[in-house]
Amino acid sequence: MLGMRSSSLIKMLGRDFATAALPPVVIEFLHEIQRVLLPNWEVVDVPLHFLGGFTIAWMILIVWQRWHKRKWIPKIPSWIIALTVWGTVALSGIFWEFYEWTSDYFYHTNMQPNATDTMMDFLMDLLGGLAFIIAFQRDFFRESKKQK
Repeated sequence: MLGMRSSSLIKMLGRDFATAALPPVVIEFLHEIQRVLLPNWEVVDVPLHFLGGFTIAWMILIVWQRWHKRKWIPKIPSWIIALTVWGTVALSGIFWEFYEWTSDYFYHTNMQPNATDTMMDFLMDLLGGLAFIIAFQRDFFRESKKQK
């Protein structure tokens, strides 16, 4: 990495994030369509938050695996990777809820009708991230077996 020219490093990082971020961007696009076309249809909002958490976890694991393969980051125990992925999902959910609050405050969009909606969104984000970790635990534990 140190021997790379900065322009090629920036291109490589851009490609990593662009391809890894595609699933969460698709979910965000669907969420915006739901917000505009079906604003009071909570039955769609809940699964979209679940899928958002799932795809954020997917994005983080993809980036981590690529950087690990290039030896940009050291070998890390799988439980730390899983916890970091889940924590990143939680942080993304927090940022999303701040976005919704800001939109409500400044533009009166009613994206957060009440505290129950916000907490349900957080819960679904976290459950989506946890579902990803459970579903793809072989990807987490495969790395730790190679380390031994």
